[in-house]
Amino acid sequence: MNDFKDEYRNLKDSINSDNSKIVSFLVLGVLLGRFIEKFYNLKKRLRRKK
Repeated sequence: MNDFKDEYRNLKDSINSDNSKIVSFLVLGVLLGRFIEKFYNLKKRLRRKK
């Protein structure tokens, strides 16, 4: 658990104002990708039921 705290602190320190925008876009991209994946899986399930 101590390693996690140290790594988190290092990550937090390394993110400055310029990188924070990039990180937010990466998180948004991951969430968008997950949403699209769920949508395609739902579409596949509906096609199989017909």
